[in-house]
Amino acid sequence: MNRRRTYTTLFRSLKERGLETVWLCVSDAHYGLRTAVKKSFLGCSWQRCKVHFMRNILAHVSRKAKASFAQKLKSIWTQPTREAALMMARVFIEEYGTRFPKGIEVLQDGLEDSLQYYVFDRFDFRKISSTNLLERLHEEIRRCTRV
Repeated sequence: MNRRRTYTTLFRSLKERGLETVWLCVSDAHYGLRTAVKKSFLGCSWQRCKVHFMRNILAHVSRKAKASFAQKLKSIWTQPTREAALMMARVFIEEYGTRFPKGIEVLQDGLEDSLQYYVFDRFDFRKISSTNLLERLHEEIRRCTRV
């Protein structure tokens, strides 16, 4: 049987194997993945991976300014509260809005999606605000199983 591989199929398979409740799904902004999460896990929040998001924003910043821009950009996601993060984002947008309008437009369009982890205050935000931990685990598995 040639079964089409989709995210919905993957999620259905996970449910068949015992997955019951999903509170938060963290990923890049892949449209098909976001749609499948919404369809498969009712009530689940979707978090845009801050690392992938930052890469999307930095693609519109000159090489010369990238280091300082990235350092200040990161500070948005290290704030203690969602309100503080939004305030930091407003200050950041004001500072860089005219210099890098495309990058700031990307930031404004995806900011809300990248701040979902603040709802889950009992978890370590560094672990749930990006997919880095999972990607590192996958890389380690590939390294160990490579013959």
